[in-house]
Amino acid sequence: MSESLLEDLQITVIKSTASDLRKMSEEYGMSIGEVVDRLMERFICEDPEAVVSLIAGEILVLTSKLSKENHSRVMREITEMLLMGFEPETMCELVEEAKRQQEDMIKQLSAFPQEQYVTTIEKLRALEELEERQRPGAP
Repeated sequence: MSESLLEDLQITVIKSTASDLRKMSEEYGMSIGEVVDRLMERFICEDPEAVVSLIAGEILVLTSKLSKENHSRVMREITEMLLMGFEPETMCELVEEAKRQQEDMIKQLSAFPQEQYVTTIEKLRALEELEERQRPGAP
């Protein structure tokens, strides 16, 4: 985030709030300031791009611990709920645009050099292992 958007702030909060902020910070891999920003943006947000980013971030965080099956079910339900707010023609347009974007992403991924792909997968696995070891109760 741009330094011009940041401001240091000293605050006094209830001890349980401080504890909860620390836990959320650790669990989500964010600074306490980022956690506070996310909480505040839920109440006040006028920037459409920020709204999209916040909602996508929340979905990622909230679904990150779900099994593959439950993740798929939840994502499907969220998608269906969001699509219900549109006229049928618009729903179809949105689905078609999503298909086009998915195809473009697949093309970009298939153009990704195989060697770099393997290296990236190995790095992702290492990050997953690190995350697993840092979970409470992990050996």
